[in-house]
Amino acid sequence: MSSITELMKKTIITLAALAATAISLLPGEAANASSRKQCGGASYYGLGDSYQGGITASGKRFDTWSNQAAHKWLPFGTVVTVTANGQSTKVMITDRGPFVGGRIIDLSAKSFSDLAPLSRGVQNVCISW
Repeated sequence: MSSITELMKKTIITLAALAATAISLLPGEAANASSRKQCGGASYYGLGDSYQGGITASGKRFDTWSNQAAHKWLPFGTVVTVTANGQSTKVMITDRGPFVGGRIIDLSAKSFSDLAPLSRGVQNVCISW
């Protein structure tokens, strides 16, 4: 019986160590979740693509002329302040993404244009919530 108990203890310790390692290897955005701030690239969507008027992952209709955004893991409905170039705008997370490396948020065209010209395409930003 004691060998089974010892095996169970070793298994639990091994699983805990694996979980801790996996968490430490997550991308920077997950590691910074407790700080409630994240910095990286922002892009926009809804112009010249099929997203305008479509249904987002949250079930809400996407309007690129409103303050909506996509984020990989923040809960739907979270209001985020996005800052760049001394300007800021508030957006609500209604969708999932971006799915391009180095980017932390996809903004509606309206929200992106509050921070930078649309012609820029990608803008370095910091978000806080």
